[in-house]
Amino acid sequence: MYTVKLELAVAVQSSWQTTRNMEEGEVLRLDGQPIEICSNRVINRVAYHDKLNVILVGTADGNLFVVDPTLGEPVYSTKIGVEEENCEAQWDFSVCPEKLVVIEGSKVGIRSDYNGILLLSSILQTPIASCSDVVQIELSKSEAESLCHSLPTADSVETDVSEVEKQLKAIVVRELEPGTPLILVKREKWSTVKLELPYSVLKSTFQTMVNELWKKNAYIPQLSIASSILERLNMLLPPAKPEQDAPLEKAQMWALPEKMAQAGFYHSPSSNGDDRAMCFTCNVCLVSWEPTDEPWSEHERHSPFCPFVRGEHTHNVPLSLSFATAPAFVVAEKGSSSPILGKSSCPAAVVVAYSNGHIVVWDVAREAKVGLIPSFYT
Repeated sequence: MYTVKLELAVAVQSSWQTTRNMEEGEVLRLDGQPIEICSNRVINRVAYHDKLNVILVGTADGNLFVVDPTLGEPVYSTKIGVEEENCEAQWDFSVCPEKLVVIEGSKVGIRSDYNGILLLSSILQTPIASCSDVVQIELSKSEAESLCHSLPTADSVETDVSEVEKQLKAIVVRELEPGTPLILVKREKWSTVKLELPYSVLKSTFQTMVNELWKKNAYIPQLSIASSILERLNMLLPPAKPEQDAPLEKAQMWALPEKMAQAGFYHSPSSNGDDRAMCFTCNVCLVSWEPTDEPWSEHERHSPFCPFVRGEHTHNVPLSLSFATAPAFVVAEKGSSSPILGKSSCPAAVVVAYSNGHIVVWDVAREAKVGLIPSFYT
């Protein structure tokens, strides 16, 4: 038995513990009260997510539970997945600053929160091998309901739209498990809709939807939702070969990338080397940046009626959403068993070791980056 004290966001001190006995098996208790989620299951890991104020419980059979510590009730659960049938899941997870890391076999999923929840069902989804592959897109229930109203107007391939619309409507109407009003509110927040269709069907449907809304200058919530789905689909494509870095002298006079992106710009250098920045939405083009130029001010001055500047819904996808929906990485040979999550003295670093001797250090401060251990000591 082990007990860990936690300072919760509600400013009260609570404790959780796991106990094992012959009759009940392993039981998770919060402040001494049993939480009925793990009967007849072996608990692999229990971790507290400070930012979301939830307890994450992982079991040996590959299930991950989200427990609200203020209510002492599970609000969400999902099957993380097992690579081989009839085989106990070799998986683990860890909570880093604002990131959740899940490992299973050769897969590593790293995600931040999405509007106060974690998209867990697809956290181990890897890039596709073919456009005919079935992929999973997780949406909040409100996003799915919004799309249901707009899809019938999309003038795309009829069969593709009907497939997406049919699946969306079928899963949106599903009712939550019974519970107290407060529990139902929490479960509603964590309830997600999972679209599972071939990549090509989803791509065709939502690309056409975005194009039509763009042509109509319809800056409505559905444009942002459909654009975010397209971005997730793009991230599921096999990674392209890295391009060579541009010469540093060609990037002297433009603002830092993060500030530029926050102001709606992306870097699009011209053939003669000018530091050209263009808006994602209004296509305004600005060149000859000075060190003192402020991206937001320049955008407002040159394009005051830009929908992005005005705060309307656009097809621009924030970087935070990419962090929350990123596909999993495959970093070890297939069949590498028993991945082990190590501890690091750096809060933003995650260490994963495999049975074949492969060791990987992840930098999860922002976008996940890989570094092999030998490279740090040579």
